[in-house]
Amino acid sequence: MLTDMRGAFFLVLSLVFFLFIMSLLALGMFMRPGRWIERQRQNELT
Repeated sequence: MLTDMRGAFFLVLSLVFFLFIMSLLALGMFMRPGRWIERQRQNELT
């Protein structure tokens, strides 16, 4: 039973780590267009 618990623990841990990386990538995709819009606006102002 202990080996099953350890296997499930590592499975859940890897799943949480995977979801964390996916959320970081999603945030990067959402944040990047705003930065490009700000840069384009700054270029238009100058």
